[in-house]
Amino acid sequence: MRTSVEGAPHWYVLNIGDSRVYLHRGSELVQVTRDHSLQEELRAEGSADAERVSRNVITRALGSLDSRHDAWLVPIEPGTRMLICSDGLTTEVDDDELCAVLTTTADAGSAADELVRRACAAGGRDNITVVLVDAAERGTAPSAEPDAEDENDRTIERTRPGRRV
Repeated sequence: MRTSVEGAPHWYVLNIGDSRVYLHRGSELVQVTRDHSLQEELRAEGSADAERVSRNVITRALGSLDSRHDAWLVPIEPGTRMLICSDGLTTEVDDDELCAVLTTTADAGSAADELVRRACAAGGRDNITVVLVDAAERGTAPSAEPDAEDENDRTIERTRPGRRV
């Protein structure tokens, strides 16, 4: 969701569960969201048990007893790329590799395809969803009509269903 704070455009990022949002600028990749998993909560507490707990035990989810979400306002700057992805990607492809693909692949569609390809090649044990959003250059704005085709829309989504083993 796009919003504005003091006249400057921002993304309004919501998070619940273990899908992630990353911000990529230049050659820097920053995870915006926090996983709502037992493993992550134990790690934040400094517990030695964190590595012994399955990473798939989530502590918050839509429709669960705890469905609270986290939220952030993230400034939209030219050259910024937002990666929204399921844990099927981040289980198979580490942050350094994510950053390398996002840094070296200018076209959002090609970058999304490459991330899905790498996750599948690494095992693809879960559903793999990748959404990439490239911020438009200054001076270009999306159409005022919500249903109009927008040549500046650089949102690419690729989803591949997971294989059960």
